[in-house]
Amino acid sequence: MAAEVINTRYEIIETIVPSDGGAIATYKARDIREGRVVALTVVPASAASAVPDLAPRLREAAAKLTSLSSPSISRITSVENDDPSGDIVLVGDYLRGITLRERIRRVAPFSQGVATDIAIAICEALVAAHAAGVAHGHLTPDNVILSPEGEIKVGGFQTSGLLSLVAPDGDTPYQERGAPSVPSPSSDIYSLGAMLFEMLTGKSPQPAGAPPISPRSLNSAIPLALDGVTLKALQPSTGARYGAASKMLADLVLIRDAIKAGKPLTWSPLDDKKPAAAGFSFSPRQAAVVPAASGLLEEAAEELDEERMRKVEREPASALSVALWVLFAVVILGVLGLVWSAKNFLNVPSDVSVPSLIGKTVDDAKVLATQQKFTLVEGGADFSTKWPENQIYSQSPVAGTMIKENKTVTFYRSKGPRLLTVPDLVGLTQERAVRALREASLPAGTVAEQFSETVAAGVVISQTPEAGGNAPRYTAVNYIVSKGKQPPDLIGNLQANPTGPTTVDVTWNKAARATSYTVSRVDDGTLKVIAQGLTDTKYSDTGLSPDTSYSYLVNAINSVGESGQSETALAITPPKVETPPVMGNVDVAPADSNGATDITPPDANPSDTTAGADPSPARMRQFTLAFRMPRRPRGSRHVQFEVQDATGTTLVYDETHSAGDRISAPVTAFGNKIIFRVFIDGKLVKQQTL
Repeated sequence: MAAEVINTRYEIIETIVPSDGGAIATYKARDIREGRVVALTVVPASAASAVPDLAPRLREAAAKLTSLSSPSISRITSVENDDPSGDIVLVGDYLRGITLRERIRRVAPFSQGVATDIAIAICEALVAAHAAGVAHGHLTPDNVILSPEGEIKVGGFQTSGLLSLVAPDGDTPYQERGAPSVPSPSSDIYSLGAMLFEMLTGKSPQPAGAPPISPRSLNSAIPLALDGVTLKALQPSTGARYGAASKMLADLVLIRDAIKAGKPLTWSPLDDKKPAAAGFSFSPRQAAVVPAASGLLEEAAEELDEERMRKVEREPASALSVALWVLFAVVILGVLGLVWSAKNFLNVPSDVSVPSLIGKTVDDAKVLATQQKFTLVEGGADFSTKWPENQIYSQSPVAGTMIKENKTVTFYRSKGPRLLTVPDLVGLTQERAVRALREASLPAGTVAEQFSETVAAGVVISQTPEAGGNAPRYTAVNYIVSKGKQPPDLIGNLQANPTGPTTVDVTWNKAARATSYTVSRVDDGTLKVIAQGLTDTKYSDTGLSPDTSYSYLVNAINSVGESGQSETALAITPPKVETPPVMGNVDVAPADSNGATDITPPDANPSDTTAGADPSPARMRQFTLAFRMPRRPRGSRHVQFEVQDATGTTLVYDETHSAGDRISAPVTAFGNKIIFRVFIDGKLVKQQTL
């Protein structure tokens, strides 16, 4: 599968059963949190949706197995399905080995002893499960795992039948015809009989419901007792079968013991005639280990032989003397044997508490093994992203277990993260870069974008880590994708200054990478382009209305595109000045062409002939100062209007206003040159000369 980690917790080590067309898949995986090897069964969401409430039913089935403690049973420890619409993950015990189906395919028919031992192990699992009220319901050779060390485990209790609803296996010879929907012990006995038939003959039994065929008819070497056990388990009628798995187990144990002792197996459970059993064990017997003779026994035997040879050389041995010598030798050997047995019995090895080896290096673990007197054996090594190279990630038995001195503790060593070659992404399109990372089994990291004058848009510019290097699995590869050539920068320092009642001059700073400019104006809330293709950084807008507010924006343009709109610049055209009325109590002079009236201010001296003085009479001129407060910053600000004319400089307006307020103030001034100044918070913001 594409993902190497399932549910952010289980690191895939290898595929046991691949997913074919979206079907159920099985994996060997490492639990990253607990550092143990587990077996994962993954049911894709698309397949699980065909069975209503599959996840709750699997979870309920797994819960029934928590009370089972038989060493022959492999359990499901958890059913994970955080997202109801996502995949279902079954986490269970992992046993290294092959399935019974694969073993049958390779070497069947089995010898009588091997077939009997395997059947006993399966039957022991059934006895333990049935005693706890749990039936298997879908027992097949695929559910039985045989390890290289001879360990046999049965898995799939309750859950295998539910999973068969997702991927139906059709008519199977291991399930009785018309079996009840609820798993039953009798159905399990039938399934075991079918597997025993196949182990003995190498052929599948008759379809369920048909009269069973005698295994002896296909393999005459099968003893009558083993043939009868198989036929009784395969009876179509549940009443004719074994009433309990424990009864079938008792017959199988009798057969095993008879095979080992070389006794005849001429009885059959179908005739209810069999030898009385002294009892049987639910655990397969282990071969006795006979220790080698000690040096003391060897010396005694040699001395006895030498004495016997001297006796023979001296005189002919009579039958009585020979018997006495034999009896003497037996007594001596018996005494020495008792001494040796007592010595070994009294020297009972001490108990040792297994320390935790998880996270320790192999060298450190060897030191612990020497100090605490147990034997250290490596069980295997795998790549790991969590555990550094040469560190131990799993052990058996687990820490805290009590064992005898010199017993074996198996450890599993990390080979460190699997190193992968980083592919070269530079020059690839983003789509091809993603594909290259997927093929290299490396995840994509951060993908950034950057303008480039030389690399086309959508093509990778650079990457980290660099191409060709080695990186651990799951190392994210970051890369930068070109956005193509860069548009011009935004316009800065945009200014709009009214130069008359109908004219506004717009100016701005030159923008980087710009080849032309477009000027837009807001009229009654509508943005309108008023000039484009400008190469200069100024524009004069004419034909405007007096005493009107206008907003301007400028865009920079180049071959790639636009810069985007600049900030807005505001301008308010002044009102048109009408001819002022003639003021009374003054000497009126003829009006000039501007409509102003020449007057003599009270403090003027017409006879002043000072050098540089303007001898012409000062004119009285009337204006209306119109000003609009900027919209930013917000809040109240101090506004002052100042007029400089022939009479001097006068503060004609001094008030506080809010952002955006319109201000209008009538002003009377004298002279041909009048300067108006606007101050906000004491800072000159506007100056105009008339």
